[in-house]
Amino acid sequence: MKAYTRLLTILSLYILSVVSVFADNTPVEWLEEFTSEVVTKSNTYTQEFKWVDRDKYLIQMSVQRIDKKGRSEEKEFFFYLPDIDENALQFKATGEYITVFLRTQLSQKFMFEEENGEMKSYLNEITLFTDEVGKARKIIEVFKSQLPESRKSLNLWQTANDAKDWIQANVTSVNYDAEEFEQSISIEGEGRLLSFERNFTNSKGLAVAEEYVLNITDIDISKPMLVITGNRLSIKLETKENHKYVSKHVNGEIQNYSNNMVIYADDLARARNLINAVRFVVPKTKDHRVELGSASESLDFLNANSELNQVGSNQFEHVFQFTSEEKHKLIIETSKVDAKEVETIIKEEVSIVDLEPRAQIAVSGKNIKVVLLLKENHKFFKVEKNEVKQSFTSKAFVYAASVEQARNMVHALSYLVDNDTFEPKEFASEDEVSTWLSSEVSDVVLGLISYEQEMNIDKSKENVINLHLNSTNEDVTKKMVFKCFPQDINAKALKIEVSGKEMFVDVSTGKLKYVARTLEDSPENYDNEMRVYFDDSGKAKSFINAIKFLHSKMANVEHGFESQDAAIAFLNENVVTVTLDKYEHKQAINLEMADCIFTYTNASSDSKGGYNEWIYEFTASDLGKNAANIKVVGKSVAVVLTTRGESKLIKPYKNNDPQKFVSNMQVYAPDILTAKRLREAFLKVSEECKMKQ
Repeated sequence: MKAYTRLLTILSLYILSVVSVFADNTPVEWLEEFTSEVVTKSNTYTQEFKWVDRDKYLIQMSVQRIDKKGRSEEKEFFFYLPDIDENALQFKATGEYITVFLRTQLSQKFMFEEENGEMKSYLNEITLFTDEVGKARKIIEVFKSQLPESRKSLNLWQTANDAKDWIQANVTSVNYDAEEFEQSISIEGEGRLLSFERNFTNSKGLAVAEEYVLNITDIDISKPMLVITGNRLSIKLETKENHKYVSKHVNGEIQNYSNNMVIYADDLARARNLINAVRFVVPKTKDHRVELGSASESLDFLNANSELNQVGSNQFEHVFQFTSEEKHKLIIETSKVDAKEVETIIKEEVSIVDLEPRAQIAVSGKNIKVVLLLKENHKFFKVEKNEVKQSFTSKAFVYAASVEQARNMVHALSYLVDNDTFEPKEFASEDEVSTWLSSEVSDVVLGLISYEQEMNIDKSKENVINLHLNSTNEDVTKKMVFKCFPQDINAKALKIEVSGKEMFVDVSTGKLKYVARTLEDSPENYDNEMRVYFDDSGKAKSFINAIKFLHSKMANVEHGFESQDAAIAFLNENVVTVTLDKYEHKQAINLEMADCIFTYTNASSDSKGGYNEWIYEFTASDLGKNAANIKVVGKSVAVVLTTRGESKLIKPYKNNDPQKFVSNMQVYAPDILTAKRLREAFLKVSEECKMKQ
């Protein structure tokens, strides 16, 4: 407490010396009408306002209070007019008088109070007294009218460089209670890096050398900077958003990064000017970086800013490179050497187009990372550790030796992303799609599983997509074939997906199980998707464009028939024997043209020798308008025929024995395309027969 009192006394003497040099003790003209007595039942208040320094707009306000017993109390307040916050000027009625509040901007404690000739405290608010609401309003109005002109006094510097020179000249040594702090500041790095040094002897008698580095553009000038702690008056420079971008070394050893830096000051006037200089400089300082002109320059700049970094007991070194001359893919190769000198090589590969435009800087303790993020959090980073594939990830990071190096890397990465010209391949013809699929859907190794892939389209069968997929895991190979028609694909659902070490695109037919599958040349149950594997997001995007192109070309393909004769001919040729699992279905269809009566026969046998013959008779015109539908169950595809209103108009026979009439029956098809055409053939015949009635 004694130390604090001595500080206040020293500063009081400084203020008084300012008063003695500059003060003319003349009244502040525009406040004279507010100096009359304010009388209440208990007290009488008298206020006076005098100039201390007209050039700096330093004002002394004297307040005398005399109670009803005649006891007097005097207070002296000092404030700089430019520091008053016009938005905080307000008044409040309290009992018999009205209080007008003067507050400083950002609540900085730039006001000074004396009481009965002794220093009391620093303040961020003082009060005036009046006895009329009208006067209170007028006090506020007159202060607001004087503020613009007074703030011109803050313009001590013409340029940012002038202010920076002033800062460097006025951060000096400070002595508190015989404890001396040698301080100096320099501004480097094209005028944006503030380097601050402080040397002192600690309580143990040991010399301490502190070094701080802070980018001026990181300083948050919206926060109050003046701090009074014990017997020390200081300026606290804090970073925007509390980013821990302030580096600190003590006796040459790096400390944890922090979000602030503190400079000691020996008097209020110097502290206030230093704060105003910082507030002047920050918005005028730009964080310019090296101008880059090409992807190669950016890569060189990345590597120039990547150093060997010690992180705990590990050493990290990063090298950036492109995968090819096109420069659309970036590889980050990291060497990690642990305390036992065991080296691990980590390789991360990504398409530049997938990167977020700006990497992030992450600070933890003594370490700085540059974090590369992917758009929409996609897991498109391909990772290898000692040449063994790892799971795909959505981000990667590299260590930086300083915040400035981290910013340089962010700058170079942003240039690469902003100037990357890669676009997935677009297609103009079915032949182009066919050629691309044949060459680019290829073998992929994902973790412990290798996939041999071949894809082609058969133009003679409505561009049916054929995928041959051999997957090998621990010397066990599984051979599968998938067939899917482009028009059945849900194009909107096509997207790149990642699960662990696998990247793939699922080609889906939605709720319809229209994807034919075989395993080791044996039919499998129909499914609603086939999966195509990739290790490159760019190629996967082009694949999606290829499938979407085929879908758009085939989406409106018609399977109808121009004539009844053509429909009947197709039925006769394609209602044939179909084998499903252990059952063989010998099918035949006959149409009596005169009466439009269909006779359908299905003689089926199983592996155990069982045999049944079903015959169905129905009139073609009895079929409903949309009553021929495709049904997929397990490995079978059938066309289900239903009568109008589901009336029981179909006569079945089992082994020549009449059965009850039914409303529907089904005809098996060897594949989806045949089923579509059978459906249209039945509907065409039904339509023609209705017209004859």
